[in-house]
Amino acid sequence: MTIFVGALSLDINRIQQNRADLFCCFMKQEEVKPVREEYVRDKWQKYFVPNLFTWPMKAAVGATTLFLITIGVMSQYKLVLGLNQNVSLV
Repeated sequence: MTIFVGALSLDINRIQQNRADLFCCFMKQEEVKPVREEYVRDKWQKYFVPNLFTWPMKAAVGATTLFLITIGVMSQYKLVLGLNQNVSLV
C-alpha cells in the first residue's frame, strides 16, 4: 500500500511537469488535437441521464439489481466443490 501511494505521488508530479510516460526525463510537446463532434455524449446527456433519475427508472434498476443478486445467491448452492473430474473434453 505504501509503494502504491509513493508511486502515485511520483506520477502526479510527472503529469504536472508535463513529462512523458516511459521516458520521464523528456518533456512532452504540445499536441494539437482536432476538435471532433461529440454525438454520442450529447445524446446521452440529453436523453438518457434525465430519465435515469426518475423514480420508475430507479425502481427498475433496483429491481434488476435485486434480481441479479438473488440469481447469484441461488446459483452458488449448485456449485460443486473441488476439481471437476467428471468433465469430458470431447
